[in-house]
Amino acid sequence: MGWCCASSGLRDIHGSLGKLTDSLRAAGLIDEGLRWKGGKDHLVLCGDLVDRGPDDRRVLDLVQGAAGRGRRAGGRVHVLIGNHEALNLARDLRYVSPESYAAFAPEEDSGARRKAWDGFKKALSKPGVDEAGLKAAFEQRCPPGYFARLKAFGKTGKYGSCC
Repeated sequence: MGWCCASSGLRDIHGSLGKLTDSLRAAGLIDEGLRWKGGKDHLVLCGDLVDRGPDDRRVLDLVQGAAGRGRRAGGRVHVLIGNHEALNLARDLRYVSPESYAAFAPEEDSGARRKAWDGFKKALSKPGVDEAGLKAAFEQRCPPGYFARLKAFGKTGKYGSCC
């Protein structure tokens, strides 16, 4: 059984599917179709898979898929939580890219978004405050996909529950 700690030249993945796939292919752990081919090998991912880059969701989906297929083949994928995963689990999303939010937008609950907007508007509306400016501020703070991402990283979410 072999062990591989994948990184891209000892750099963090940070939402870059290209960095991750290049590292895993170079280690012989995935094929061109991104399927596990590591057999009984163990892969250790040392955190900071998310944030800054555009592909957080695709990176996490690849890791989760590799973990399942690796386990069925007798191998393992061990994922350590880095500071950026911890930030997301704690709902600190300051490093999330617009592209990463957008990947979650199709699952966003429009009712939750509307309720958040109503609360935002109520809290910040004052005589003379332009509603269009408030809406722009809300969209900047909570871009499309924001609430779906929070849910995915929540305790019962696809990415939050695995940690």
